[in-house]
Amino acid sequence: MSKHTTVEEMTILVRRSALLTQDRKDAILPALPSMSPDQVEKLRGILGTETSLLSGLADRTISSAIEQGDTKFFTKLDAYLAKAGKKLRKTSEAVENAVENDQLEDFFNNQKT
Repeated sequence: MSKHTTVEEMTILVRRSALLTQDRKDAILPALPSMSPDQVEKLRGILGTETSLLSGLADRTISSAIEQGDTKFFTKLDAYLAKAGKKLRKTSEAVENAVENDQLEDFFNNQKT
């Protein structure tokens, strides 16, 4: 896998992260191209555990709400998921468009040489 492809993949993972704050994302993204393969793999591992961490947290929170009969929680959760889903789709589309544009630019640059 090329360094360029790895940077693109890591850019997507960092931008999609729900646990990283925006200022952390802003600090990590420009540093990606200069990271060593070891650093990239460590970051990939951290971001890879995010899904299971969030899933476990959601499971415990939902179970607690069910046990307590908290219907307001589910109304709030529904609103949050709708908002988060919309934001995730927009971010995903923007990242995919950026990656596609980079790939097209690389393709045309390689054709010229």
